[in-house]
Amino acid sequence: DMAFDDGTLWVAGLSNEEFASALWHMDFPFTGEADKTTVEIFHGAHAEWETHAPIRTFVPYTLGEKRHLLAAYLCTPLVTFETDQLTTAEHLKGRTVAEFGSGNYPLDMVAYKKGDKERLLIANSNLPLMIVDPADIASFEGEINTGVGGYVAGVPYEIRSGAGVQQLDLLDERRFV
Repeated sequence: DMAFDDGTLWVAGLSNEEFASALWHMDFPFTGEADKTTVEIFHGAHAEWETHAPIRTFVPYTLGEKRHLLAAYLCTPLVTFETDQLTTAEHLKGRTVAEFGSGNYPLDMVAYKKGDKERLLIANSNLPLMIVDPADIASFEGEINTGVGGYVAGVPYEIRSGAGVQQLDLLDERRFV
């Protein structure tokens, strides 16, 4: 995935012969080299730290006073990375805040507003659409760093019909397509 945020282009992918998950960031307009940070997460459903799982989709988002990338991985952990740390570290461990179930991968994610409340909408391959309240992410204490029985843990979410939605984008502040 890739996202543009406040003059920076973020690109998620895999890097090197070990297929380490990485985030590249570059200034836009392009004025120099792209910088890379390899990233690691705790995958509660697998009960281990992983570098080989790729970020499938992510959105830049402000939690509290700090800018983050909220990243959804294959087999569906939801992880936060502070962008300030991503721009200065060569390797960074993310904070896993949710496990949404196995046998699935997120396809896309958008942040939108409904009334005065902000929400994240996650489209999935085999699970229905999920709506997450970013306030729940911001207030989630600790992180998932042990195995998760039943494959679901962390921040709550609402389910909406729509499994298999391939791509999402914002039409305006209140609507998406």
